[in-house]
Amino acid sequence: MIQIFKFNTPGTDAFIILRGGARLFTEQFNPQLNRLKLAYEEDKFPGEFFGEAALDGLHHRGTTVQALTDMELLCIDYEHFVAARGHTVAQNVVRTQEKEKFLMELPLFRGLDNYTVSRFAHSLQYEEVRKGVALTTKRVASPDLIFVLTGAVDLVRKLPCLSSGIMLVMESQQNVIATLHPGDYFGESGLINCRYQAMHSRERVVECCDAVSTSPVGLLRLSSSDAL
Repeated sequence: MIQIFKFNTPGTDAFIILRGGARLFTEQFNPQLNRLKLAYEEDKFPGEFFGEAALDGLHHRGTTVQALTDMELLCIDYEHFVAARGHTVAQNVVRTQEKEKFLMELPLFRGLDNYTVSRFAHSLQYEEVRKGVALTTKRVASPDLIFVLTGAVDLVRKLPCLSSGIMLVMESQQNVIATLHPGDYFGESGLINCRYQAMHSRERVVECCDAVSTSPVGLLRLSSSDAL
């Protein structure tokens, strides 16, 4: 792994992760080896930051940071860090720990180790949607795997008519294939296509029905590329 900076070295910048992942280590004394040894602390993913402890220029780095993958970082000073952190906190409606708890309760993620679940949780994007919005379209591949966090979503054979951009749910109950509730998910086509692409296969799948919100809903979106 490529080292971004080393424990106990000077620095005046913090970093916000735009793409990729980083692993943080502290240094602990190992009496058996009679020297300091790296000890795992945590992993960071897009939207998170590290290196802020040294922003004042009075303290050295408190961790060693290594890149887990190819990364894109935003390097910022103290003033911009405070502004960016405030924006991140305000926008982060659903905390990572809550996302992890949500995923671990789903059968789809049972049996996965904590690191893998945490990686998925960091990639989830929260979205609030009003009633009557089309979320996926029949015969079109969905770019995201979508989890229902609150509210309800109908899978329908044919979308109702449109009025001012909002769905009018006036079709008979026979048009509804299934109603999804918190903990359910849809939009698997993009995930399957990414898998086919990784296998160098020309096979492609699309959504077999439309999905429309039947109440205000809270959704968690996982990009198909992040799921593999």
